[in-house]
Amino acid sequence: MAKKPALIVGVAWYTREDWTELKAIFEDAESLPTNYADWLVFAELSLQALEHQGISAYKVYIIPKEFTAWCQERGLRKNALARMQYANALIAAMNDQSQETAH
Repeated sequence: MAKKPALIVGVAWYTREDWTELKAIFEDAESLPTNYADWLVFAELSLQALEHQGISAYKVYIIPKEFTAWCQERGLRKNALARMQYANALIAAMNDQSQETAH
């Protein structure tokens, strides 16, 4: 019996240094914790929950200028949906590259 491939997802991740700038550009910043320390606790717990469910979750650091440009190129609002799409797009691109080098 073939083993079912693991689900792989990207999780938007932020650095303390970028937190203030990111909150300024996110349209839904009010939905995030007010400070980085609180966000980090929540994010780590979310990552653990995904992994507990058998989902391979990878941190994808959101860099303000790169994320803004990516959203503009696609006509996306800078919100949670775009952050999820961005993280998963980068993971998919990395996965594609690793498969190409394996052949």
